[in-house]
Amino acid sequence: MKNFKNSGIEWLGEIPEHWEVVKINKMVNFINGYAFENFDFDSTFEIPVIRIGDIQKEKVVYDNCLKTKEKENLKQFLIKDNDILIALSGATTGKIAFCNTCDKAYINQRVAIIRGNLRLVKYYFLTRGFSLLVELACNGSAQPNISTKEIGEFKIPIPPLKEQEQIANFLDEKCEKIQNFIEKKEKLLSLLQEQKQALINETITKGLDKNVKLKNSGIEWLGEIPEHWEVSKIKFIAYVKGRIGFHGLNSSEFQYGEGAHLVTGNDFDNYEVAWDRCRRINEERFYEDPSIHLQDNDLLITKDGTIGKTAIVRNCPNQATLNSGIFLVRAKEKLCFFKYLFYVINSQYFKEFVISKTCGSTIKHLYQSDFHEFKIPIPLLKEQEQIANFLDEKCEKIDSLIAKIKKQIELIKEYKTTLINEAVCGRMDLK
Repeated sequence: MKNFKNSGIEWLGEIPEHWEVVKINKMVNFINGYAFENFDFDSTFEIPVIRIGDIQKEKVVYDNCLKTKEKENLKQFLIKDNDILIALSGATTGKIAFCNTCDKAYINQRVAIIRGNLRLVKYYFLTRGFSLLVELACNGSAQPNISTKEIGEFKIPIPPLKEQEQIANFLDEKCEKIQNFIEKKEKLLSLLQEQKQALINETITKGLDKNVKLKNSGIEWLGEIPEHWEVSKIKFIAYVKGRIGFHGLNSSEFQYGEGAHLVTGNDFDNYEVAWDRCRRINEERFYEDPSIHLQDNDLLITKDGTIGKTAIVRNCPNQATLNSGIFLVRAKEKLCFFKYLFYVINSQYFKEFVISKTCGSTIKHLYQSDFHEFKIPIPLLKEQEQIANFLDEKCEKIDSLIAKIKKQIELIKEYKTTLINEAVCGRMDLK
C-alpha cells in the first residue's frame, strides 16, 4: 500500500511519498521556432513549415502548411520523432501535437518543440494542471499567448524509472483504445453530416414529389429542377443588407448587461444566436444603421473569412444589430418562406456559388453585389413550406443523433483527462 504526501501544488494534490516534484524544464528542452518571412515561402519548395493552425487533435495536419527551402542554418528548427509541438499563441494556445513518425518539417516562431527522454512527458501536457497553467497565462490577454519560459515553470510529479515505464505502458494502451473509439465516433459523425447535407441538396433542388417532371435550370451546379419551379435572383425575393464599417467602434465602447445586442459570427450556436454571448453597445451606436436592426425570422450569414455560417433570429431582443462580416437576409413573405431560404443557403448549391465568387482570393469575402445575383430555385409558396417542414423533421432526427455522438466523444475525452491525471499523480492502481 502506498503512502502519500501533500505535493504542495493544488492541481496535483497528494502524490506517493517517494515521488519528487520538479519543474518540467528540468526534464525537457524547449526550442522556439524560426521567424520566417513571406518571401521564404513558395508552393514549389519542398519543406513544410508548421504553424499554430497546423496543430489539430494532437497531430500535425500538413495539408495547408506553407513550404520553404531546406537550409543548413535552420537545422535546429527541424522536428524529430517523439518531439512534442506546442502552439504558443492565438485560439490554439497550449494545443499540442505528437510527432511519433514525422516528416521533415520546420516550426515557425509561434510554435515550439518540447524534446526530452521522459516517456511520461507527453501525458503531463494533457492534464488539467497544464490546461490551468495555459488559462492563467492567457487570462486578460487580448491575444492569448504563452512562452516556453512560463511552460518551463510547470511543476510535475516524477516517479522512479520503473514506475514511469509502468505508467507510460498503461496510459499508452488505454489512450490508444480511447483514441480508436473517438475516431470511430468521428467517422460516424461525418457520415451523418454527409447524409444531412445530401438530404438538403436533393430536397431543395428536386422537391418532395419523386415523379415530378424536371427541366434544366440553366445553372450548371443546380442542374435539373421541377418543371413548375421558377429560378430567381435572391435580390428579388429577399432583402439583403450588411453593415458597411462602424465609424470607429472599438472594444472600449462595449457594455455588459445593458444596451443593444451586437451580433457577430462567433455568437452563432446551432443555427441560432446565443444572445447571452453578444457584446452590447449604446443606443447611439444602435441607431447609426436602422437598415440592419434585427427581428425574428431574419437569416444571418457570415460573409468574411469562414463564409456561409448561418443563424435564424429567434427570441430577438428589443434592440439587436449586426457587426460587420454578416449579411442580414429577410425573406419577402409573399414570395419566399424564410425557412425554405435557410435550407437553400445551407445547401451544397450555395457552397458552390460561394466558391465560384471567392476562388483565388487571398482574403475570402462575399460581396453584397455578388450575393444579390445568387439564383435560387423557387417552388410555390405552399410547397416551400412543405419542403421546409419536411427538412425540419428529418434534420431534427439527424441532429439529435449528432448531438448524442458529440456528447459521447465529450464524455470519453473527460474520462481520458481524469485517467491521465490519476495515473501520472500515482493515485491509480494500474492492475
